[in-house]
Amino acid sequence: MKESGLTGGPPPFIYERAVTWGDTDPGYIVFTGRYLEYVVDAVEAWVTHTFGRNWFAMKLDEELGTPFRFANLDFIDQISPRDSLEIEIRVVDVGTTSLRFDIKGFALSKERGRRHCFNVDAMTVFLNTTTMKKTPIPPEYRQKLVEAGWLEAARV
Repeated sequence: MKESGLTGGPPPFIYERAVTWGDTDPGYIVFTGRYLEYVVDAVEAWVTHTFGRNWFAMKLDEELGTPFRFANLDFIDQISPRDSLEIEIRVVDVGTTSLRFDIKGFALSKERGRRHCFNVDAMTVFLNTTTMKKTPIPPEYRQKLVEAGWLEAARV
């Protein structure tokens, strides 16, 4: 994973992964359901990078979860096992209990170059996993959002 310099707030977080044979259907394109799997993996990588803890540690150590409230996916181009995948994540809204993400997926291949393949508008909500009720973003996590530049860039 790396960060890339694009304009408009801090650079997006970039999550990279291979596209494998098992991700595809008989037409050699990625199964529809895999797109959201890729997005969930990318958001967890962003959480780990930004907060210094993965979802498993947050659940066990803090009784804190961040389930998706919604994820709207717009398909633009197909992805195949000849491609690798680059997913850009930006925080576009920070609420009292939620984070909203603008997520863009790009396929990379020698044959076709870098292609924009999907967009996702997604929101996660902070949740106390014991009570299963939403809870404010913990102050230490909000501070990490400030330090990373996401709070200033997002609509707060």
